Amino acid sequence: DGDLNYLSQQQGGSISFDACIVELDVFAATDELTFEYVFGSEEYPEFVGTGFNDIFAFFVSGPGIVGDPNLSNNAKNIAIVPGTTNTPVQINSVNNDINWQFYRNNELGESLEYDGLTSDELGIKKSLTARTDVIPCNTYHLKLAVADRADGIYDSGVFISDIQGGTPNLAV
Repeated sequence: DGDLNYLSQQQGGSISFDACIVELDVFAATDELTFEYVFGSEEYPEFVGTGFNDIFAFFVSGPGIVGDPNLSNNAKNIAIVPGTTNTPVQINSVNNDINWQFYRNNELGESLEYDGLTSDELGIKKSLTARTDVIPCNTYHLKLAVADRADGIYDSGVFISDIQGGTPNLAV
């Protein structure tokens, strides 16, 4: 995927392949779009710090979105490591060594094969939140993309809960 390749190369990674992409348009009734997600991978923890660095991105484009002109539709990636401005969620950016407070070891997990998962700070909520400000009563294009890098053997995936609008800002 061209957009994931661009993000990968910005972070010193290799190009992506085997991308899984879902695109949709949503109508924003409020001034914010949010979604909860968990990125998981079978590459954790053995391949942390290597070129086997699978990646996930959630691109948003539409009215008022100031994105990256190098991405399709001048999109903005809102699936970023908390506390950063543009670090995409990937094996080498959230793991047991780097941004460890957003990582959950799942090597002994009984219901899910992925050996590592992302979560909010220290795993309290078990998911990360992506959000962006939008202009109410407009349609926005969303593109969710996850891909392999350097191999096609160990897979990664994303679990997404409902995409929601925020609470409107009201003043009296």
